[in-house]
Amino acid sequence: SAHEKGGPATMVIFHDSEFLMGRHWLEEYLNRYPKEAPGGGLPFWASCRADMMAKWPDLVRALHRDAHWHCFSIGLESGSQKVLDIMNKETTVEQNQQAIELVNALGDEAIREGRTPPVIYANIMMAIPGEEPEDAFATMKMLATIKRGIPSFSLFAPYPGSKLGDQI
Repeated sequence: SAHEKGGPATMVIFHDSEFLMGRHWLEEYLNRYPKEAPGGGLPFWASCRADMMAKWPDLVRALHRDAHWHCFSIGLESGSQKVLDIMNKETTVEQNQQAIELVNALGDEAIREGRTPPVIYANIMMAIPGEEPEDAFATMKMLATIKRGIPSFSLFAPYPGSKLGDQI
């Protein structure tokens, strides 16, 4: 990376699973970051939930366009509603697809304007108890709708205190 070679930073990374949860904070960020950060601010990577993207598409568009949100790390987890419900994810397949379509549209617009398109870092959970082959195929079908993305697969781990962890 540029940082390891002594060069300037090229991206800001927010490791905050609740980045898109506070609209008031994000509006302040949107109003201040491009104006106050050197050079209008670096592109940034942030985690987000599909349900919040579906709830606030106008804010997501503005954060991409004006504050340089370049990499959307979305906890999609599965393309199967049954599996999302087993996980107690509290999101829907429809919200996942809305988030994907939003970032796809932002990317298409960026390309038409000669800008770098955003990417989706798609977090996918595998081996969920109760997941059947048709659920895995639904997830692969969902991933195929992402125009510019990086799939990130992880295996289910039954963490104590989680609904599935307690069941197991």
